[in-house]
Amino acid sequence: MGLTLPGNIPVAAESFEALLKLGDPWPLGHQAQALVLVTKNASDPCMVWASPKLGTYRAIWTKASASGFVEAADEWGDNVDIDHVFPQSWANLPGSNVSYVRLFPVWAEINRSAGAGREKQALKAGITTTREHGIVFAQELQVLKILGHPVGTVSDPVSIFGVKRRR
Repeated sequence: MGLTLPGNIPVAAESFEALLKLGDPWPLGHQAQALVLVTKNASDPCMVWASPKLGTYRAIWTKASASGFVEAADEWGDNVDIDHVFPQSWANLPGSNVSYVRLFPVWAEINRSAGAGREKQALKAGITTTREHGIVFAQELQVLKILGHPVGTVSDPVSIFGVKRRR
């Protein structure tokens, strides 16, 4: 019996209004392009979000950390990226209505191998996402990155949740 893919990890949002369904916003600056959502969920109390058009994800995370919302990135180790777990390339596609992506600390090796392979291949194959009320929820690739688990390659993708592989 395999693990069950959690279906309730938000990784992207269509609008600020959609984010309000998840928690109370705390802007990280004078514009709402980066913010922390404080939730009532004990297992996920603070979520850092930013516009996919911004490129300052580490600075945004540092500001959220300095404000006491999240741990500092270096708590995760020396070689950590602050990643838009929902791929920026997917969010910025023509016609995409994603206005916010969730940020996470992700080990650089995992993040860069996912971005160089499986995320780019998904652009070619066509992307399907699970959305509900303007919120996009994590698929296996995003959960693997969050966990710091290797994602595999396009020809040999890793699956720990019993998701069927394409061959």
